[in-house]
Amino acid sequence: MTKQIIKPPIMDTFIFNSNKRSPSCKYSHKELLVGKKSSSINRTLIQFDLSSLPLFLTITNSTLHIFLSRNDFPATPKRLGVFQILSKWVNRKASCIRQPLITSTPLCTATITNQNNTFVSLNITTIVQNWYTNQSANFGILLRMFDETDNNLIGLCSGENKNSQFWPYLEINIHNPASLDKYCKPMDLTLQVVAKDNINTTKALNLLLFNYSYLVVNNGINPALVHLQVSCDGTHWQTQSAVKTIIAGEMVACVPDTIAKYARLCYQTQHSNQQTELTIYIQGRSY
Repeated sequence: MTKQIIKPPIMDTFIFNSNKRSPSCKYSHKELLVGKKSSSINRTLIQFDLSSLPLFLTITNSTLHIFLSRNDFPATPKRLGVFQILSKWVNRKASCIRQPLITSTPLCTATITNQNNTFVSLNITTIVQNWYTNQSANFGILLRMFDETDNNLIGLCSGENKNSQFWPYLEINIHNPASLDKYCKPMDLTLQVVAKDNINTTKALNLLLFNYSYLVVNNGINPALVHLQVSCDGTHWQTQSAVKTIIAGEMVACVPDTIAKYARLCYQTQHSNQQTELTIYIQGRSY
């Protein structure tokens, strides 16, 4: 089991609605507010970027950690809900009259009473798994109190806080990332061939699962010609790249525009009655 930490959020803000003030937001603030105090009702929006996670992970658990820096009514139990955001929002434009859509039911809840100056942890495994696999669009989460009629305001440290230890963060547990080896296997082949004045080819390779390149070095004294071919069945071949000339001592690369099941490199000398030695490198990685 391996743990991945993602912090800070790429966006976090709180929105409020008050009879004394127009609906607004705080897009650059050290504290995020949730709950009600007097006539002001506050909600917090947070979004994390998961693009740094590699492919083919198995996410077994994901926890949102938020630092509770303020508890205005410690004697009052507060039920905090985490809701999935369903539409786009922007820090500088979010407000109570322009707040994004959210799900009707929470992803999870937490009860806060007299806690303060401590992290509150919320399990949001399912939605993080869905974001990672693109089953759900990642627009982030919204934090709100279930009861928005009684005074129950809390404050959370934001990603703008000067102390990074208090930033909101995602803790993601990954099952056996070493198993990625069976999905991401490197390909690194080296062939020594002699090019003559008739066309020869390398052995057809089944490269359907690979991103790959052919790199050819001319170790001889005469120029050679190379080009790449691809095939769907190993019988019908299509030229995939322009014919390239390699002079003595130089290297060229042939990269396909289309990934087909089979690929091979064609090579020959540029002039009749000549030969030259080539080194062919076939390198890539499967996904």
